[in-house]
Amino acid sequence: MLTEKIREIAKKLLEEGKIEAFLCYEGTSHPFRNRAVLVKSPEEVKKLLWPSFGVINLATPLQKLKGQKAGILATGCVSRAIVVLIQEGQLKREDLFVVGVPCPGMLDPSKVRDKAPEIIDVIDDLKDEVLIVTPEDKIKFSREELLRNNCQECRHPVPPLYDLLLDFSGREKSPDPYRRVQEIEDLTLEERWQWFEREVLRRCFRCYACRQACPLCYCPTCFVDDSRPQWVGKTRDLIDTALYHLVRAYHLAGRCVDCGSCEAACPMDIPLRLLTKKLEKEALLAFSFEAGLDPEAPLLFTSFDENDPEDFMLTSELKASGKI
Repeated sequence: MLTEKIREIAKKLLEEGKIEAFLCYEGTSHPFRNRAVLVKSPEEVKKLLWPSFGVINLATPLQKLKGQKAGILATGCVSRAIVVLIQEGQLKREDLFVVGVPCPGMLDPSKVRDKAPEIIDVIDDLKDEVLIVTPEDKIKFSREELLRNNCQECRHPVPPLYDLLLDFSGREKSPDPYRRVQEIEDLTLEERWQWFEREVLRRCFRCYACRQACPLCYCPTCFVDDSRPQWVGKTRDLIDTALYHLVRAYHLAGRCVDCGSCEAACPMDIPLRLLTKKLEKEALLAFSFEAGLDPEAPLLFTSFDENDPEDFMLTSELKASGKI
């Protein structure tokens, strides 16, 4: 079992003094919630477990451990976020011991919650089926249908950066990671705006949970909080809300690792990933670039080549297809 492997490795690293603390997940009283936990002694490793519901990227709390030698459990998207943070000078590689695991995918709390009015427990074998326990029954569901959207569309379940990789069989790469993006692209301009207004703008009440959960939103002062100058209004006016989401999405262009933490943190279940997923697709098509795969590689917007493609700046194709 992954849980036993994780505890064994964390205990050994702490006992040998290779790390000062280990960042992982623990269970909660809620049947489908896991939370980040930091253990600092071998005796505490019994808290650790493999998180079927580890929806928040561990690279986010990791940034608070700067200067400490820390171990961390890293799936594909956690490892990629760490790579970006190293590239951007927010973390030092020598301060980290990364325990990588090929990810089997995380379950979506919202999808599980919808399966029964009252759930006592969720039993996940990390294979084909998930057992949902209710007061009256035990019901089996396909694990695939309960996975988070970003896990179903994941291109890199195996961590690109690690010091130790657990022997485990994770998911295969998604054969169609941009299917949902394509569905929006196929709409007319008016239909796309209607979707954006309906699914994002009118549902968002600007709690900024998405920003707080994102491992790559680490600016000391966010542009929405700045008052000199004030870039965006504080009300729920649709223009202000649109400005927040669009600027945040572009801020993550060439950086987002599609961990889905923003979507998981949203209390309104807004499909926030589709905005950053669209920009991820554009970076891949225009520059063959994917974030967080190589700590030695330059960031997308810090490099320039005279032979870079320029098709993305041309509108003739889009006009011909009726998209603009």
